[in-house]
Amino acid sequence: MLLTIDYIEALLKNGTPTNDKNSINEKQLDEQLERIQYGIDHNFTGNTIQEKLENTVALKIAYLVIKSIMQANENEGLDRREIERTAKETEFLSQKKSALRKSDNNYNEYYELKCEKYASADKLQQNYLRELEWFNKDLEKEILKENINIDDAINIQTLYLSIIDAYKNLNNPNFKLKLDERLMMPKNLNKRDLYVPRNFAEITYIPTLKIKKQPDGTETVNAYVLENFQGDTITIIKTAEAGYGRFRKENGETTVKVPKALEEYKILKKYKNPQLAEERKRMIKSGEIESEWSDEDNSEIFTVYTNLNRQLLTQGYADVEYIKYHANVLFSTYNMEQAMKNNGGYLGNVSIDRNSQQREYTLAYDRDENCIAIELNKAKKEKNLGNEYTVIKIDNQSQTKQDKGER
Repeated sequence: MLLTIDYIEALLKNGTPTNDKNSINEKQLDEQLERIQYGIDHNFTGNTIQEKLENTVALKIAYLVIKSIMQANENEGLDRREIERTAKETEFLSQKKSALRKSDNNYNEYYELKCEKYASADKLQQNYLRELEWFNKDLEKEILKENINIDDAINIQTLYLSIIDAYKNLNNPNFKLKLDERLMMPKNLNKRDLYVPRNFAEITYIPTLKIKKQPDGTETVNAYVLENFQGDTITIIKTAEAGYGRFRKENGETTVKVPKALEEYKILKKYKNPQLAEERKRMIKSGEIESEWSDEDNSEIFTVYTNLNRQLLTQGYADVEYIKYHANVLFSTYNMEQAMKNNGGYLGNVSIDRNSQQREYTLAYDRDENCIAIELNKAKKEKNLGNEYTVIKIDNQSQTKQDKGER
């Protein structure tokens, strides 16, 4: 697909010979439009109706931009180079206005294509084609107008850029995943403001992962498996518990001890969409994101912190919406990625939304839990905690280890 700026250059090329080859008038511009449109209609090398429409719309917008510049200057023989320079400025203005549209907190690409959230690829293409067809018909009316306002041309170009960007983004499986999940999330996932340095005297880290050896020699672990609305498989493995101590006494002990305040989990996420899986794998291998990739399981691995009510998740009387909220929100890629980036991997906990008129779920955040996750994350970057009971002393930033049996 050629962009508007490409067609601006094409329309300004020398067509009908004139005394001054550096100037152009409206008659020459109309002839160039007709010639290029004929080429799109009859000699176009693209394979789809979509590609033809994209190019036709871009061509007509380029025509409107040039004609509006010529009419604003009230000159039938403007210098082509001057028109091209001004046209590129309008393209820049349109890009800025398009970016401004996207800065609105309520903006999302589905709105731009006038389709429902979480729409399928087929539905997205259907709406995109409909928008292009509408654009094409509307541009025909604009071209027939005697006077074309340059501000109107910029607004049309802005809307066009927004629509093609929206469709392009939604065709990126990783972008669509993040958007779909973000639309389900509470507004602010960055809870770094909850963090208080030296909130504890120490943190205790207790590995809990139990590996079972089967008769055939294979090894298994206790795991819970969920499936989200996108068909991805989420395997949840508890790996450790963390507690804390406060107020160090002279003998080195702490006055307040909470042995279990937060749970550590390893999450294996197997994506149903193979293109998304390949994109996530590429991003991990290139260091763009902090998670890991398992070639053996073809899954993304996250190390995160939360407190799960396993009874509510696994019993026969469990609320289906409660389970869905864990799969679609708590363990969404977007939430886990943001948690690892901002909160030491702390996801928050699924809780009933007290502000809702109906029984709905939300994510609740606890200051102590957030602080534990961030301190653990810092400690792991300094030293591998391994499979031993570990005391991380925050008040003097030193670490001591002892075997579980010595506690």
